[in-house]
Amino acid sequence: MWAERARQEHDAFCQQLRDTGVVVHEFATLLAEALDAPRARVFLQDRLTTATRFGPALDGPLDELVGSAPAPVLAELLIGGS
Repeated sequence: MWAERARQEHDAFCQQLRDTGVVVHEFATLLAEALDAPRARVFLQDRLTTATRFGPALDGPLDELVGSAPAPVLAELLIGGS
């Protein structure tokens, strides 16, 4: 997939919607806001960063990442994986 091209087309489409008065909600922004809610990170850590999901070598580092990364960074990682 041409990720950069897809992003450009998505952004252009969102701008066209905004230009006509539509309120556009970006998923990454909404997810970042949700990650800042009380206990959201604990919820995610309990379900995502487990030894059975990624193996015992990664559960600690992933748990630390989920607990400490800024919400916008964590949201992008969860969505895109990069």
